[in-house]
Amino acid sequence: MRGLHGLHGLHGSRGSHGSHGSHGSHGSRFCLVIALLIAGASLLAACGSSRPKGPLPFTAHSYEDASRAAVAQHKLLLVDAMASWCPPCQQMERETWPDAAVGAWLAAHAIAVQVDVDEHKDVARSLRIEAMPTLILFRDGAELGRTVGGMGPEQLLAWLASVTPP
Repeated sequence: MRGLHGLHGLHGSRGSHGSHGSHGSHGSRFCLVIALLIAGASLLAACGSSRPKGPLPFTAHSYEDASRAAVAQHKLLLVDAMASWCPPCQQMERETWPDAAVGAWLAAHAIAVQVDVDEHKDVARSLRIEAMPTLILFRDGAELGRTVGGMGPEQLLAWLASVTPP
């Protein structure tokens, strides 16, 4: 713990350092602590998820085209009704959608489409979207399940398993 004793100056105590240069040393210590906090936060963000990441799994097609394609290909349709300003949507964009296991499940079973509720108000209205993110799973045009709120990869995969017949 010897290395932490030098930080006692942050609490306003001059300790054995005396009074000379206290303003400069406090400013230096403050900058050092801020730099360490930023470095620690960056490290946590980089190491926060050990799950493999891949590209986002969404088709570039419109909701209508994706719906027709899902029926024609005998696949499920997963709709992610989202908004660019929505924090849980942004978190899913960073953590859930690029997850390799999520991408593999979707590639095998579904066509996934994102619907920005601000850009496609008519689609959002027809899907009865009231909050974001809303995920809706369809089979042959019939709704199998709906959930509202952000989810991590494991939660999403568990929800998909719970609403899809074996």
